[in-house]
Amino acid sequence: MRNYYLITFAAVCFCISIVAQNNPAFSQNTTSTSPIACYDLANGLGTDAINSLNGTVSNVSAANGFDNGINMAAQFAGNANSKITLPVSAVLRPQQLSVSMWIKATAINDQYILFHKNALSSNFEAAVIAITGGKIKAIKNKNNSATFTVSDLNTITTNTWVHVAADFGDNLRLWINGTLVGSQAGTGGIDFLSTKSFVLGGSGESFNIPFSGAIDNLAFYDTDISADIATIYANATPCTYAGPAQTVACYDLSNGTALDAINNFNGNVANGTAVNGYNGTTNSAIQLAGTGVSKIILPIAASLRPQALGISMWIKVSSTANQYVLFHKNALSTNFEGAVVGIINGKITAIKNKNAG
Repeated sequence: MRNYYLITFAAVCFCISIVAQNNPAFSQNTTSTSPIACYDLANGLGTDAINSLNGTVSNVSAANGFDNGINMAAQFAGNANSKITLPVSAVLRPQQLSVSMWIKATAINDQYILFHKNALSSNFEAAVIAITGGKIKAIKNKNNSATFTVSDLNTITTNTWVHVAADFGDNLRLWINGTLVGSQAGTGGIDFLSTKSFVLGGSGESFNIPFSGAIDNLAFYDTDISADIATIYANATPCTYAGPAQTVACYDLSNGTALDAINNFNGNVANGTAVNGYNGTTNSAIQLAGTGVSKIILPIAASLRPQALGISMWIKVSSTANQYVLFHKNALSTNFEGAVVGIINGKITAIKNKNAG
């Protein structure tokens, strides 16, 4: 027999990375170092943890990550068919583009690591991280054929993880392991060819010098990261930690509604009523009646299902009996709690059951 009990919610927020937020219902807690797209590349996959700008993977295998995490990086075979092609998206083409990643090269021959084309048939690198002459370089070619390059001063050491960050804005800059190794001012905007996309592991074009090695934790930013490079390097897993938690959805639940203030992932309310909130504000929370038909159903959206999911909320319950507060199912018929906050044996409990049981 299933029992239902009265429960009141106020200020439910979903975030990427489980770190503390201050008053999350009223502001999106982000910093200039929050990525616009992030690929941890675990298991050799091209999944974006921020905006679901997922890449298409071809002949890429899993490799251990920069921190020795098992299968937490992507291994590229050094041939034209081994690549991850990211989607064609304006989100990935800001004029103030910065990127960061970890790489481990198995050779020092010339090779493209990250590539986006411009409209030219030569000098075609709109925004590129490459190894040329045995050194890591950031390359930016304008459609008027003006070429800008900044380079590491040292020859890359093979089979060694290196953190690489680049700013492709007006001031082209390159950092290796958190240290600025080169810069060039006054390079202007980026001449992206809008019908093309970023490719990881090569160019994806007939002119190609494929990458042989592993890549981990690729992040894209739409800001100048120079003031935050130490933080980016220290917090070297941006897909699971992006500074303070980035709120991807937030429901203040005022007036008995379930409107998302961040990305319009609005919920459907059934038999919920407005009540005063945790701070006494009139009608700033929602009360559910403790029946099977009293609930809020949020939309099916990949952004609400990041692998590094964190949530915060205020609740007030009328009973200590077992009950689900927030629920997402997995694929099982038992132990079916994919990600759940509940009250079990009188205690607030977080539950996570894997599909393997």
